[in-house]
Amino acid sequence: MGFSEFHIANSIKNLLATSFTILSICVFGIGGLIAWPEAVTMMIGSSIGGYAGGRLAKRVKAQYLRVAVIVFGLVLTAVYFVRVFGAGT
Repeated sequence: MGFSEFHIANSIKNLLATSFTILSICVFGIGGLIAWPEAVTMMIGSSIGGYAGGRLAKRVKAQYLRVAVIVFGLVLTAVYFVRVFGAGT
């Protein structure tokens, strides 16, 4: 989106993800489609992980964090590609 500082872009991404999550909870909650005990467990884990991850990300150089995000994305792309299309088919 044109941000040169990785941490600022990451913060905006997290803010947008949180906004969409809150909207989804409202929509699906009103529709009665949420398994609340499981959802609460996931909310707690996500909150702890998000807070800890944000604090840890500040300690890592932006260049290393950027490379880690790209490598992680490439690995996930390869894994999903193999799962969908098979290794040799």
